[in-house]
Amino acid sequence: MHLKKLLLAATASLALLSPAVAQDKEAGTSLLITTGTPTGSWFPTGAAIAELTNAAFSDNPIDVIVGAGSVGNIMHVGAEKSDMGLSYGAFLKLASEGGNAVNPGEPMPQLRSVMSLIPYVLHVIAAEGTDYDDLANLASEKPEIKVGTGVTGATEHFGLELLLQEYGVSLEDIDTWGGSVTQTQTAGRQDGWKNRQFDWVSFMGTVPANNYFELLEVRPSKLISVNDEVREALVSKYGFAQYDVPAGTYPNQDEDWAALGFPMVLFTTADVSEDVVYEMTKRVAEDKERMLKATAAFDAWQPEDMVAALGVDLHPGAAKYYRERGWIE
Repeated sequence: MHLKKLLLAATASLALLSPAVAQDKEAGTSLLITTGTPTGSWFPTGAAIAELTNAAFSDNPIDVIVGAGSVGNIMHVGAEKSDMGLSYGAFLKLASEGGNAVNPGEPMPQLRSVMSLIPYVLHVIAAEGTDYDDLANLASEKPEIKVGTGVTGATEHFGLELLLQEYGVSLEDIDTWGGSVTQTQTAGRQDGWKNRQFDWVSFMGTVPANNYFELLEVRPSKLISVNDEVREALVSKYGFAQYDVPAGTYPNQDEDWAALGFPMVLFTTADVSEDVVYEMTKRVAEDKERMLKATAAFDAWQPEDMVAALGVDLHPGAAKYYRERGWIE
């Protein structure tokens, strides 16, 4: 059976296994949520959202499909190949504006946010002996550092590029200083770090994550903090979110870590049913236990976080529920 059909069948089975009883009403529409690969956290998150929503309707309106990632999902929904998707608020903001690296084409004003979910934080790890205490020194000192980051379009590459921009540095500058920037997949960065091929390495992930423990322990190193002025600028310009990670969360982390990242955001378009989006929002907000079954990263998530760093305007169905809860005006 084709992978897509298998995944759709699995999602339907999840809905049938739900302990909730479907209400005696129909959505009158069929909607697709585009997520991520079956082995990551995005697909099970989308499946949990579909299960909870389908429990509200007798015609099970939501199906889940694999997606092409944060940028690809936006383009998929924009091209009307699916109705909803998972991405990041910062990418949604840029896609809605158009004419940029995320969306080189026309603006996409039809995009609407539904809810923020688990946060993904930009981890920039620097080896001992490199200048990691103050990124403001980079432009003046021009160190010959070897950097490992993600491929173009990956969130860790996108985040690192915009972060350095705020300090007046580009990735190309690092090459001109005699350093290097290597773009590679996650496994390549991890191996390169362990083999001491990189002085800095960037990843985007949940907090805490076991693989970052290993990277921080395998050689003397530290997470790079970002000053408040730069964090506020990136929040304002691109829809980043600020995260203060308590001391002791990671090895060698003696102080609170001032970090940046993006929450995973469920998004849709303005013409999707207000009733379906309202029920979806309500049921996710009121069943954290089910979301935890999708991924343990929901442990630190709180329902009131659903309105944070969304990137684009709220869908009316979601806004209706949040007003009921007093989370927005």
